[in-house]
Amino acid sequence: MTSCEVRANLVHALGLDLIGPDKGGDLQDEVLPQSPSRWYLTGFLVPLDAGESQKGDDTGNENVDEAGDSAGLEDHTPEPAAARRAPFPSSMGLSLHLPAAARQVRVVVAWGDYRRLEEGVAEVDESGKPASVRWQRTPRREEMSLPLPSAGPPVAHDVPHSDGLQVVLSVRPV
Repeated sequence: MTSCEVRANLVHALGLDLIGPDKGGDLQDEVLPQSPSRWYLTGFLVPLDAGESQKGDDTGNENVDEAGDSAGLEDHTPEPAAARRAPFPSSMGLSLHLPAAARQVRVVVAWGDYRRLEEGVAEVDESGKPASVRWQRTPRREEMSLPLPSAGPPVAHDVPHSDGLQVVLSVRPV
């Protein structure tokens, strides 16, 4: 195996751990034993108009204010930080340069929808506890040819069959 192949395998493995399966992979129809927000470190978006239960993690606790081991430098134990609901991201951005003569852009939007599966408690999770909720991934993909708007306010285009995804174009001359 060449060094380029080793690097490609490492990048692929890292991508699987961080953002999930890719198109055509063995895991594109995966079933997760816990919520995708807990399984993957990044790579998921929640629609802006989603219900409050989908917009954040009630059990998430950002402990950024907690002090680490200070090796006896403090006389007292600091109070724990207040638990905060960790909001999930609802958008991502991408900037690119196009020729001045360009009038449209072809966009391929690929994602996976995860739906809760209610199951019996016969199965167990990795810790040996009964697993009653699992998450099924459905790979999705839509291609769109979008007219480029003239410079001005952003223009939103709904992604077909996506339950709320949008591609928003904003053109600014350079």
